[in-house]
Amino acid sequence: TQALTNLAYVFDEQKITPVSPEKGDVILSGNGYSVTVQSDDHISYDDLNNYSIVLHVVIGSVAVQMQGDSEAPVEANLLTSGQTLQSDILLVGHHGSAAGTTAFFLLAVAPKTSIISCGVNNSYGDPHDEVLMRLALTDLYRTDKDGTIVIETDGTTYQVTARGNGL
Repeated sequence: TQALTNLAYVFDEQKITPVSPEKGDVILSGNGYSVTVQSDDHISYDDLNNYSIVLHVVIGSVAVQMQGDSEAPVEANLLTSGQTLQSDILLVGHHGSAAGTTAFFLLAVAPKTSIISCGVNNSYGDPHDEVLMRLALTDLYRTDKDGTIVIETDGTTYQVTARGNGL
């Protein structure tokens, strides 16, 4: 894509060597927090969305599963990967499209809170009704309806606040 071409140009110009994170890499960590890469770049996918980075963030005892643009094939691989998926908060993959957020994946993650990032009246129809039905037992926030979503945690509890309105 043009964006990738532009990024490669900047890297070359600034003499930056890109690094591709691997499954299991802890890319950030400190006193009581970690960010771990869960996606696996060595698996071939038909759709580029499935190469989106998937992260598991832990702050104290609060866990967040961040799915990026990933879809059902990535979820299936995560389910068999042996990695920790259970999380308090799920950042829903691929804007809540029908291509992901499968029932089996939701059972493994078991989120109390779900957040969907999607545009108001987007041309894709995201989020899709079947995904919204699967998320019905969670506290659901959507950027198209709730605006900016802020998560705050002390490492033991968390609070989600909607700041603004999407519609």
